[in-house]
Amino acid sequence: MRIKSSKVAWKKALFCTSLALTSMSVHAHDGRVWAADKSGMPSSVAQDQVTITGSVSDNMGPMIGATVLEKGTTNGCVTDLNGQFVLKVKSADATLIVSNIGYTTQEVKLRGRKSVTITLAEDNKLLNEVVVVGYGTQKKVNMTGSVSSINVSKLAESRPLTNVSQALAGLAAGVSVTSNHNRPGDDNASILVRGQGTLNSSAPLIIIDGSEAGINTVNPQDIESISILKDAASAAIYGSRAANGVVLITTKTGASGKIKVDYNGYVSFESIRKTMTPVSNYADYMELINEGYTNSGKKALYSQKMIDAWRNDAGKNPLKYPNTDWIDETFKCSASTNHVISVSGGSDKIRFYGSFGFMNNPGVMYNSGFTKYNGRLNLDADVAKWLNIGIQVSGYVSDMQPGYHEISNVFTYTSATTPGMVFRAPDGRFGAMNNDEDAAQSANNNPLIRAFKWDGTDRKNNFHPRFLATIKPLKGLSLALSYSYELVDEDIMRKPVLLEGWNFLTDQVTYTTKTKFNITNENNKIERYFNDAVLRYHHKFFKNSLTLDYMLGASQELYRAKNLHVTKQDMIDLGMSVLDGATGQASANGGISEWAMRSVFSRLNLNWQDRYLLEFNLRADGSSRFLKQAMGILSITLCGLAHGPREVYGGCV
Repeated sequence: MRIKSSKVAWKKALFCTSLALTSMSVHAHDGRVWAADKSGMPSSVAQDQVTITGSVSDNMGPMIGATVLEKGTTNGCVTDLNGQFVLKVKSADATLIVSNIGYTTQEVKLRGRKSVTITLAEDNKLLNEVVVVGYGTQKKVNMTGSVSSINVSKLAESRPLTNVSQALAGLAAGVSVTSNHNRPGDDNASILVRGQGTLNSSAPLIIIDGSEAGINTVNPQDIESISILKDAASAAIYGSRAANGVVLITTKTGASGKIKVDYNGYVSFESIRKTMTPVSNYADYMELINEGYTNSGKKALYSQKMIDAWRNDAGKNPLKYPNTDWIDETFKCSASTNHVISVSGGSDKIRFYGSFGFMNNPGVMYNSGFTKYNGRLNLDADVAKWLNIGIQVSGYVSDMQPGYHEISNVFTYTSATTPGMVFRAPDGRFGAMNNDEDAAQSANNNPLIRAFKWDGTDRKNNFHPRFLATIKPLKGLSLALSYSYELVDEDIMRKPVLLEGWNFLTDQVTYTTKTKFNITNENNKIERYFNDAVLRYHHKFFKNSLTLDYMLGASQELYRAKNLHVTKQDMIDLGMSVLDGATGQASANGGISEWAMRSVFSRLNLNWQDRYLLEFNLRADGSSRFLKQAMGILSITLCGLAHGPREVYGGCV
């Protein structure tokens, strides 16, 4: 009775939604739009058309909200609470297209019939799709947790992808992706699975090929699929670290057959969207500033002589009498490129996938570009019938221009500059104030001086090998072993650049960055060690009526981070790039952090005739951040009911 009541309520809700859709003035289906009046029928339909009635159902009964469309037109409707529909078509020989989410679309030829009965079949291909879950795979039809699966390999063929986190936007229900900034090389988006879950970081756990890693350490073109574990039931196998969800990334592997070479590349042109138009006429600017001072009871800042000088020049001498639009001069148009070439293939015994990529993003601000080289090799081999071994090696080398460190200052000083300043002359010289009546602090408000005041390097190296072995001693029994190591090494060298700001009206240097020159060296290093062993057993009992899947595993990992920051004063020569090139006082600081974790986890899945489902998860974590011998244990049990081959209606116990 409870199930029946819930089903009726669900039907009523869906019917109300369908009724609202058919009452709107615009209908849409598969990208096609048609107009309709309040009766739900297209307003453009002629009065002599044929009226067709019918019903749509599946093997469970009438289907609410199915779309019925006349082929070749935008004329259509949706079924009501009882699965019935009424549609006027052009002729009695028209063809109807009937569709619904999760069902196979059908084309029905009327052949003179004015009433039809249509039964839709479920899309078994969708239900039988295999999805990656924690430490294994499952069919969608047999899942009791909430998991979204994204086929990234197909997605990469239809649109350019350079950032994995931003690529997830709009692809999975309940997953919010927010881009806070788009700095080249630091354009990671914020990912929330089912909203903000804590006052601290709510970022999900990122697992790439079985081990934790940064989401943007992998090339999007190397990804085969992404699974997002969204609820406690599906993410429980990863323990408390998965409280905000889990993103599982699986990279591509080779397949037996001929060698296949693929190229994926694009060129994009980037510029900022100009949302405002600043006052760039310097004469108008001075008059407006004077008006503000006068209204405040203060003396006007600019003399009429200077206002007339700029007004009379009328832009004839832009170097002496500039009228600078700070938005146009601070930002630029740029061309960003990304190229990836991959090779895959193999035989029945050995399979491989390899790729190499290059990305160059100059950015829309000067001296803040980013370049990256990345590579990957996935190789696996069947050494014997009972043994498979593999290796996955990936890494990248990236370089960021030193102006990246001044981006926030560029915005700060750009908005405080004046139109009477030349940012950069055609001969390469930088400008300062051309009008001595400007506020004194305006002399150093040239944003391009800020962008180019630093020289140096910011290089990051990543190396991530993983070794695998799978042993199958008995039918249905397997033991998977893996060991991985990841190194992220960032080396930063920063030194000042001597720049001068010119008053081009008097042809004199009025500003300089010359001061006590310091050189800075910084090194940040992160190391991760991870290894696990996972035992899996699959068997069917009672004439294949009961399916048992059992998994038992153990893992341990070590995380170590080091950093060292050294600054030394009084550089002898700005052309030198080492600490010994300075003779003054030095200051240094650094630190190290380290933690380790050992875990045991298990999962039991029981499936009775693909109808009744039971899942039990257990995980115990021991961490160096706990007290001695302290363990955190998490267990969760789920049950589900599948109606025939349908998707699961489940809950958590």
